[in-house]
Amino acid sequence: MTTTAIDDPKLRIGRVFGGGIGLLARNWPRVLVLALPLTFAAHVAALWVNQFAPRLHPGALTPFFSYVLQGWINGAVDLVPAAVLSLYFCRWAKADLEGGRKTFALGPPSRFLTLLLARMVVLITVGASQLLFILPAVLLSTIWVVMSPVVIFEGVGPIRSLARSAALTKRHRIGVFLLILVYFLGYLAIWYGLAVALSIGARLLGPQIYAQFAFPLVYGTSALGSSIYSLLIQASGPVLYFELVRLKSGLGGPNPAAVFD
Repeated sequence: MTTTAIDDPKLRIGRVFGGGIGLLARNWPRVLVLALPLTFAAHVAALWVNQFAPRLHPGALTPFFSYVLQGWINGAVDLVPAAVLSLYFCRWAKADLEGGRKTFALGPPSRFLTLLLARMVVLITVGASQLLFILPAVLLSTIWVVMSPVVIFEGVGPIRSLARSAALTKRHRIGVFLLILVYFLGYLAIWYGLAVALSIGARLLGPQIYAQFAFPLVYGTSALGSSIYSLLIQASGPVLYFELVRLKSGLGGPNPAAVFD
């Protein structure tokens, strides 16, 4: 078997973004039955817990510290659901590549616990870095972006998974940052679209009827927007991992991420 060098060893963020959407589309029944309800429930729980965040801290919270605390709370509430979804999307992506059978099994408990520990380290570290400035948090998020697929596919421990993710993203961090920026802009677009839909619904229902359902509608809309954003991020994780591994190898040939296009 012969291999050729990659002619243009650049991270194609359009391919990764499209691959994530493709992975969602190829597995839409599983997404609707499991992934979307799970992440929606997690975001609803996080919104509910955040209502009590000021009571968890003595004295008045500064806006910035309140933002950091909210991020920690959201991450803590979403820790287990996000780990479960990472496992499922990585396994479904591997099945798509290899033509294997797709199941809802989580696999070895030790692998799942390792993933939980790794995600906990990232949550604490990124959250703590936000107390300094926003830039370190963005940098760490960029460096450790494929930590979950590394744990799942390579079976390494929490610390080694962070080091491996840093090695894979090296020389591609601008591309990874731009990909994160694209997701953020997509998140804003989703929020804006849902806000417009909510505004139209309020006018159609009338002020009296809308007032009766305003609370669940606003919370549900917020949770739905966050859920769609989370699913895009989770689905793109294995696609980005396959692309970075291919680029890191320096070899051409079939691109695993292309199967999701």
